[in-house]
Amino acid sequence: MNPTWTLKVALSEIANQARPPNFAYVSALWGDAVNNLALGMALGHSIAASGTTLPRYLLHTHDVPREYLTILQRWWTLKLVPCPFCRLLALLPVARVRFVGS
Repeated sequence: MNPTWTLKVALSEIANQARPPNFAYVSALWGDAVNNLALGMALGHSIAASGTTLPRYLLHTHDVPREYLTILQRWWTLKLVPCPFCRLLALLPVARVRFVGS
């Protein structure tokens, strides 16, 4: 399976489900670090608490524990993607993470 094609299909599915409007919150998660679970929960909860009606998608890799995904699906629509692409997404410039009360 071509990983580039798989990622394009996943992003295309997200774009098609996000209409209208043509926007969505998208984050990526890989690995089994419990800190990643906490960050995914905090971000998903904060976005949901904002009252937005935009969809929330969490791109994840096969190495994220099933238990984490079970918890995270409360706030996110989950999409499985190949490992190399989440690592590439992490290299993109993003806004600094800040949590409520910090």
